[in-house]
Amino acid sequence: MSPLTTFRSAILNAGYQVSLAHVCPKSIKTNAPPSVVWDVMRRWALDNGAKLREPDTVAGALLRKESTLQADFTLHPWQLWISMFLGSLLTQNLTGPKLELVVNG
Repeated sequence: MSPLTTFRSAILNAGYQVSLAHVCPKSIKTNAPPSVVWDVMRRWALDNGAKLREPDTVAGALLRKESTLQADFTLHPWQLWISMFLGSLLTQNLTGPKLELVVNG
């Protein structure tokens, strides 16, 4: 499972909406408050080997802050459906400066 799918699942499992943003392939839109987004990112970073930084750095302060949300990274059913749908129907081919979507089948 990709890190972006894992992240989106955690937001959905927390009870918020999330979708991909059209601006950048790896960006999201969500109605989750910033505190929830930071709690999910903090938990993911700590679970995936982020080193605790010195407390006087921004990274250190963010990683040491106490979370208010227990992030649940299990695959959300919507994420499974979206992954299957997009994976089976659409293929992205980068050809020059434009993005071309090709329907398989």
